[in-house]
Amino acid sequence: MIKHRDLTSFYLAAKKRPELLQRYEQLRSEREKLRKSGRQKELARVEKELSYCRQEIRALERLVLGGAKAVGTTLSKSVVDEAVFLSRWDTVIVDEVSMAYIPHVVFAASLAARRIVLIGDFRQLAPIAMATNPLVQKWLKRDIFEKAGIVEAVDSGKDHPCLASLTVQHRMHPRISGFPNIRFYGGRLDDAPDVANNVDSIVNDEPFPGEPLAMFDLSGLDIGSCIQPNKSGSRFNLFSAFASISLASMSGKNNVAIITPYVAQGRLLKALISDLFPFKGDSSTPKCRASTVHKFQGSQSDLVIFDTVDSSGRPGTLVSSINESSRLINVAVTRARGKFILVCKRSYLEDRVSRNMPIRWLIQYIKEKGKHYRLLNALNLELTGQSANDYLVWLENEIEISSKLKEEIKKAKIIMGEFRSDWLTSEIGQAILEDLIKPDKKLVIKSNSASPLRGTSIEKNVIIKNFIPYSALLLINNKVIWCCAQVRGENRYLWVRYSGPKGVLTISGLLDLDLTSTAGNVVGLRDFVKNKCKCPSCGKPMIARLSKKGKVFLCCTTSPSCDGISWLDINIANEYLSFIEAHCPQCGGKLIAKNGRNGIFVGCSNFPECKTTFDLQDYL
Repeated sequence: MIKHRDLTSFYLAAKKRPELLQRYEQLRSEREKLRKSGRQKELARVEKELSYCRQEIRALERLVLGGAKAVGTTLSKSVVDEAVFLSRWDTVIVDEVSMAYIPHVVFAASLAARRIVLIGDFRQLAPIAMATNPLVQKWLKRDIFEKAGIVEAVDSGKDHPCLASLTVQHRMHPRISGFPNIRFYGGRLDDAPDVANNVDSIVNDEPFPGEPLAMFDLSGLDIGSCIQPNKSGSRFNLFSAFASISLASMSGKNNVAIITPYVAQGRLLKALISDLFPFKGDSSTPKCRASTVHKFQGSQSDLVIFDTVDSSGRPGTLVSSINESSRLINVAVTRARGKFILVCKRSYLEDRVSRNMPIRWLIQYIKEKGKHYRLLNALNLELTGQSANDYLVWLENEIEISSKLKEEIKKAKIIMGEFRSDWLTSEIGQAILEDLIKPDKKLVIKSNSASPLRGTSIEKNVIIKNFIPYSALLLINNKVIWCCAQVRGENRYLWVRYSGPKGVLTISGLLDLDLTSTAGNVVGLRDFVKNKCKCPSCGKPMIARLSKKGKVFLCCTTSPSCDGISWLDINIANEYLSFIEAHCPQCGGKLIAKNGRNGIFVGCSNFPECKTTFDLQDYL
């Protein structure tokens, strides 16, 4: 949406013909009414007349542009708009040129009569292109700085005749700017003398008053980051999103940014913001924004929270690839004016990412120059206090949790749950399970193993899921989400209760919590086999069982009357894995059945790059 449309060339041109502008606005209003009424013939007439009005106004645009001293436009519009590319300009200035395709920059240069000025930072985001062929690599995935030889000159410590470098920064607190200065700019960037004083009020604000640089560490929690295998392969993490939004809610500033490497996490954070930071008509600047790093290129915020997301499996290339992560992390850090907070699971990143990667450089820098806080300790310090509207509440008292959760389950009619088998067998898991299996509830359960539910009334409602990122998650009446993670090495759990409507809907979609299509379906391998395999002796259905050595075999359902028996065929196992759309939690590849030394097991189709495996007995 254009904030000042009267300054656009279209409206400046239209003002030269007031009667034409008035007619144009009338037609737009009439079009909206017709769209709602569904009167298609009249709508087509109005659309046609609107098109004629636009053509007349466009004809006047070139006159407006010809008389202007300065014109602002996008590179894309300069390519397609005759009013721009048929004119000649004394000087063409291209901003954020590091993200521009080289052919676009060359075209922009062709519009300049005297000079072209390219402004950008080749240490920040590069152009984006999905294809991988050599021509794309050469012309669309490199920026003009690299093509001109500037990057090579700077990397080798030489000057380049076409480069004028920024040497003094006026945005960031010196303890924030120190990181990119050392790691990305070779120590050439100085801080303006007054920059620390200018951001003093931000530094002294919550969270972590007095600290411009901090790490909020999720280590100690047994949590995982989820991959969307059937969509974009993007990642999200509920606990890091809840932690980030809790920190943002504590700030008194009106310019807070939560930046993440992943589109899925950005979508989740935006939904939480819609619930917790509702837009107010009298405020032109939202208190909090969230998106991927690319959306924040060229902007700045008082407080920046960088949510890294990754906490299980193989790290994503956005934090583990030297080329991609260098630019992404540089942009994320340099958006902050007075306070930068890194939200991460430090133990995981230090274990799974090389110390030569930028994310490890950032962790080490904050450990040396900033403050390190752990989420588990922060609860005691009330650093993650509940939001003003009670949509987001952190809970650790097991008695209080059990009481509140049981009360909500008791009143619930529809419940969707995802549980790890070890949680289901825990004391609190067993207590909650007693209330879940009441006959008055519509219930669907996903678990990494059906064993703890054998013999219960909900055995046939269990859906096997390879990877459960948290100890337990319940969606109650499609309105409230309870999520918990075990404190590693201890018999205690940290819970979050979330009831914001947009956040609940988004989490349901991301986790594929479907309360209608899966209820009552037989989805365990044991029952899948019963519908697929017949006894070779009597023709009755077969059932999958586990031998004393842990191998899955088939026997007749009428046993011991019939002694029909066979080993499970690998093709049936693969049919089942395809039926439940089993995907690897580490890399998103398909899971397939394989023959091993000890019988059939489940492994990733991306082997040997990914060596993830599961026991077939987990699917029974």
